[in-house]
Amino acid sequence: MITNVSHGIKSNFLSHVLSEDGFGYVHSIFTNSFNVLFKDQLIHFSETGKELSSFGIGIPSNQWKKLLTSIKVEDRVKSRQNNWMIYARQITWKLELDKFNEIDCKIPKIDEINPKLIYNLKNNFQSLGIDEKTELVANERDQLFIEEFLDANWENHEFFQQFVAHFLGRGIGLTPSGDDMLMGMIMMSNSFSMPMEWSSFILTQLERTQTTKVSDAYYKALLSGYISTQFVSLLQIIKDKKMTDWNEAISRIADYGHTSGWDTLFGIFLFLQKLEKSLS
Repeated sequence: MITNVSHGIKSNFLSHVLSEDGFGYVHSIFTNSFNVLFKDQLIHFSETGKELSSFGIGIPSNQWKKLLTSIKVEDRVKSRQNNWMIYARQITWKLELDKFNEIDCKIPKIDEINPKLIYNLKNNFQSLGIDEKTELVANERDQLFIEEFLDANWENHEFFQQFVAHFLGRGIGLTPSGDDMLMGMIMMSNSFSMPMEWSSFILTQLERTQTTKVSDAYYKALLSGYISTQFVSLLQIIKDKKMTDWNEAISRIADYGHTSGWDTLFGIFLFLQKLEKSLS
């Protein structure tokens, strides 16, 4: 039995990594989503109407639950000419990805960098009480690295390499807290077009330190300039100065994972603190 899925949504990052035919498999299944591993690229599947991952595909609500409950880990997946076949035990799912709507997950560019803007943004984040909601700082060494980050010169590449080496993969869960924080910093650096060498720091460290497959996929998309839709919305609010939507955007991020959303917001907050100091 073959069931067609002829509409849905997909991140525009995937056009860069899913152009070839080949085989994959269902990598992991969760309560409300699942991942497929295809040619060393993780693809996140969720229901439309939910936040879309930077490497994600959204399946229509009327077919989502049946798809999610029919699959098992290691079920085979085949890609051929933009059609994906997921071979579940009793149903074969045919996803016509070329008909799916592409969602723009590129990092919005914030053109204006001035002390007043940064000061106001920092205060907005500070008012959230992020320090109490993140699980990143576990010991004195973590705290010392963060304090040194705030004081370090942007050109101090030796320190930033040490900083990345300390926090990459640090913590537990699908995306460790250290990765979430680093991703918050990198997305802000990219959005403000700061001339940082995050890519080389991260890629070098990934060769030395193992993190989760999910974090690795997020890093891959982020270093290519793509983020999940809840962060696209937040940066677009900052870019447009449309603060009436601020609380809703923060709430959507905070709901992501156990502390992943707050850990990423903590990284954004630290970056803003450092940027404010460098502009004063």
